[in-house]
Amino acid sequence: MGHGTEMAGLAVYGDLVLALASSSPVNLRHRVESVKILPPRGANPPELYGAITAQAVARPEVTAPGADAYSR
Repeated sequence: MGHGTEMAGLAVYGDLVLALASSSPVNLRHRVESVKILPPRGANPPELYGAITAQAVARPEVTAPGADAYSR
């Protein structure tokens, strides 16, 4: 459990060696969004993979229009 959170941390921060060795703030110029594409039970029908993926990609933009790394 938590695999996605750890992967997101790597994507956002990358190699933490320099960040942890420094007392300077870490400035991020991007962010990571996450959505679930699996149903509560079972699996998605293969013929809907494309539509489900497109909807998942659009969801963060729809729920927070105009949000970007610099506005949060």
